[in-house]
Amino acid sequence: MTSIQHWQPVAEIYDIPQQGMISFEISGLSLLFSRQGQQVSCFANSCTHLDRPLDMGNVCNGVVTCPFHGYEFELETGRCLNASSPPLKSYPVRIVENFVQVCLVEDTID
Repeated sequence: MTSIQHWQPVAEIYDIPQQGMISFEISGLSLLFSRQGQQVSCFANSCTHLDRPLDMGNVCNGVVTCPFHGYEFELETGRCLNASSPPLKSYPVRIVENFVQVCLVEDTID
């Protein structure tokens, strides 16, 4: 089995709210994006507590609160702040000429 990495276009950097979040469906994945200045973070849109979507949660000061159980996650790092829950699954992001791209890995059978 071989893994292939490919960069998928997402949006312009300014479409991603500063200190907020937005979700996009890309290649069948629901992904959550956040921006702090020129730095963009990307995580699976899924709370690590019970696998519920986070995009309906409240955001305050760069922290999203899971609308189902109150778990808080830092949007810059994905770290859980108020429970012993694993961090959010992250994806590499790059900015090319003000456009955000996310790196996805696809497993192929040789």
